[in-house]
Amino acid sequence: MKKIDYSQLRLGDILLTTSLAAESWSVRFGTKSDISHAMLYVASGSVIDSTSEGVHAHNLQKMLYDDKCAIYALRPKHPLTAEQLGKIIAYARAEIGTQYSVIEAMRALKAPRREGSSKQFCSRLVARAYADADIKLVENPDFCTPQHLKESPLLSLLSSPAVSISDEECRGIEAQPKGAEVMMRVTNDFLEKVRKLSPKIQSVEDALLFLVENPEEDDIFLEALASSGYLDHWREQPERFPWRYDQDEMEVFSEKNKIEDDVRGYCEKLLADDDAGTFKHWEKYLAAVENLARQFPLKSLVAIVLLYENVVGSHRARVNVARGWLASRPK
Repeated sequence: MKKIDYSQLRLGDILLTTSLAAESWSVRFGTKSDISHAMLYVASGSVIDSTSEGVHAHNLQKMLYDDKCAIYALRPKHPLTAEQLGKIIAYARAEIGTQYSVIEAMRALKAPRREGSSKQFCSRLVARAYADADIKLVENPDFCTPQHLKESPLLSLLSSPAVSISDEECRGIEAQPKGAEVMMRVTNDFLEKVRKLSPKIQSVEDALLFLVENPEEDDIFLEALASSGYLDHWREQPERFPWRYDQDEMEVFSEKNKIEDDVRGYCEKLLADDDAGTFKHWEKYLAAVENLARQFPLKSLVAIVLLYENVVGSHRARVNVARGWLASRPK
């Protein structure tokens, strides 16, 4: 087995992969290619893509590939400006929860010239994200395939990011809880409930826009937020890894398990990612929802503000604990 080593990747890079699933074979056969999926690298170790579950973020550290599977990394030949990169990633994040279109994904094999629907599929998501920053990677961003992206004259092929892993490491990764799957589940559950109010709702952003335009649906929205678990998903990490949020617990955890080097590596990476702004989107989203709640004091918006106050506060606690633990153990 192998996985993707993201240490040399940059934000905005495009990853092209495949799998041994029948659906993947169909795409590869139809495009005469060795790849069937596209993902956008948006943060340290994190990608956003569109699958049958919709548009969601995933952790590369927990994604495994058979040795037979092709893996490529692509990067714009001309470096992205900060403004372009911001637009690309913001577009992908705004599409979280958007449904997958199987029909349009299949139509993309024939590269039609018309516009597509608001739904997504993997290569459309990536191409549209770049198009939002006025970078046209392919002739028609609405209908393209991973192979079209691979052949784009605006992209350069990087050294393979694939690295082999041992059976033991593979078992360890497979045994780890997958927090991204929990987030995906609660997001899809919430959206499934509110889409009954309007078929135009695709993403979480669409849902909030619908709410402020239809405030009479506030109670239904609040019930959907609560019953889906959307308001409580932030608790998962502190409950699963309490040592990351309390320095005394981190001391005990490190010494009891004799893994000081591992904990140091975790702390150093967390602080490096934080300094790089990897988690800034949470603060930006909190500020945006706070502003929305001031204009429209709806119960659902107030609940989402509280959710992101907890998300941001939890992250800040994690950073402070990591910084304090490292300060207590100078090299």
